[in-house]
Amino acid sequence: MNEKRNRSDEPNLSLSLKIPIEYESVKRIPTLEEAMNLELKNGQVDPNVNLKKFRRTISNRLSAQRSRMRRTEYIDELKKEAKDLEDTIAFVGRKIENGKDNKKKLQLENQMLRVQLDSITNKSNLLTEIIDNLASKKLKRLTCQNQEFISLKSLNLFTSIAVQTEELKVDLKRLKEPADAQEDEEHMDMDQYLNFDNMTFSPPKNDDI
Repeated sequence: MNEKRNRSDEPNLSLSLKIPIEYESVKRIPTLEEAMNLELKNGQVDPNVNLKKFRRTISNRLSAQRSRMRRTEYIDELKKEAKDLEDTIAFVGRKIENGKDNKKKLQLENQMLRVQLDSITNKSNLLTEIIDNLASKKLKRLTCQNQEFISLKSLNLFTSIAVQTEELKVDLKRLKEPADAQEDEEHMDMDQYLNFDNMTFSPPKNDDI
């Protein structure tokens, strides 16, 4: 009731209370004194108006303008924040998509590297097996060759010993033959000597006796 009565008591003023250009440029609501001076300057106020009510009316209008301005600025700020968030979401979305693409590429590269690693491992194992087989065969061959060499060397040694033995036998035989011949000759001389003695010292046979 009081609020309705107070509103009815306010003078019916056609107050525009528009923000002047100089205030719009800086987005600033004029003060109460500035607004009252503007209304009085424009001649839209009855000279007999109650200044107290006029001041309250101007103050209420300015307060409403400030509220609208704050609400407008708040809405603009929310719109700006929403736009920034949308841009951020779009940017992050692109980053996520790029990350997914990079993840797929890395997974493919990892798979390819695993295949290459398995292939290299198989080749390495095969080469190791081949090398081991070759080394084993070579070791066996060298062992056989060494045994053959030892056997051949032993055979040569035995052959050399046999040859030297035969040569020694021949030499001994050669050395023994002159000694035997000399011994036979001495025996022959001895026999002849004995026969000669027998012939000399044997008493003559006397056929007359």
